[in-house]
Amino acid sequence: MRRIALMASVLGAAALLTAGLAVAQQTVTHPLVTPSVIQFDGAGSWACVGGIKLDPPTAGSYEFKNFDLGGGHIVTINLTISYPGGKLTFASTSGEFVTSVLVKGGPPANLYNYSGMTPAVYTDSGLTPPINPNNGKPYGFSHLCFYFDKE
Repeated sequence: MRRIALMASVLGAAALLTAGLAVAQQTVTHPLVTPSVIQFDGAGSWACVGGIKLDPPTAGSYEFKNFDLGGGHIVTINLTISYPGGKLTFASTSGEFVTSVLVKGGPPANLYNYSGMTPAVYTDSGLTPPINPNNGKPYGFSHLCFYFDKE
């Protein structure tokens, strides 16, 4: 009887652990929009004009002065990057909605365009760089560009 109780406890703990892993894996989903792939000719330094560039992108909280929103407005972005697979989750927490995000990796970049979405987008998850045709997996992150507007 003790062996059955012990086995039930072990199986119960394993089920809870598995359920916890499933919940953790569900936090990164598919992005709200399908990205457009942009091919760069040369360095592509023009790509972040008018936006905020994170190079290299790492998980954390960032504050930037965004003069395009008037008077050096502070923009706060929270980033989470999950591995394996390199999926990005972002949240704009200072009142600016995101109009687009450029996710550069390898020679191309994915552009996630949220312009005109209702309601406005402040957060999204599951963003990746484009797929590397040599291995079928996303390229590693090179840099990110965030574009904002204020309600």
